[in-house]
Amino acid sequence: MFGHADERPAVRARYGWDHKFVAIYSGAMGLVNGLDYVLDCARVLDRMKIENIHLALFGEGAQRAHLQERIAREGLQSVKLYDAVPKSQIPAIIEAADTGLVIFRPIKHIHSNSANKFFDYLAAGLPIVLNYGGWQEELLQQYGAGQSVTDDDPRALAEALIALRDQPARRRTMGSAARQLAVDQFDRG
Repeated sequence: MFGHADERPAVRARYGWDHKFVAIYSGAMGLVNGLDYVLDCARVLDRMKIENIHLALFGEGAQRAHLQERIAREGLQSVKLYDAVPKSQIPAIIEAADTGLVIFRPIKHIHSNSANKFFDYLAAGLPIVLNYGGWQEELLQQYGAGQSVTDDDPRALAEALIALRDQPARRRTMGSAARQLAVDQFDRG
């Protein structure tokens, strides 16, 4: 499903992502996903006047209208909700991003979660930023494939994204480690 590096420039141009560091979230937009945290991060980035970090949210769910309304009401510039796309197009879109976000509300049971987007980001070779603990966080640390941030501090997410933007060599190393983790432990074969 993945391996669309040749499509990256066209996808980035289509979405207006040229010259931006793109953190993507792809998946459900339900209450458990806690995407207000990402919007809080966008508010932090806007207040810091960080114009080249873009939070791209793809998905559907019960919270989508709330999120869209909040973006409009607060005039958030660093985040955008994108229209639904066919699932077959998602791998190329993910591969056009610079990092993947795995975000959930602070619920202890999430620590045993197996988020689909986690595996998609690994397969795409994206460094991952997640906001919960558990086995997925442990794997990211073990492989050096991403990092975790606290689930109650959107500034921590903003700072993690700024650091990834400003350290392209680190980002490439983490992305390579993410892809290796996917191959080593989660290949469909």
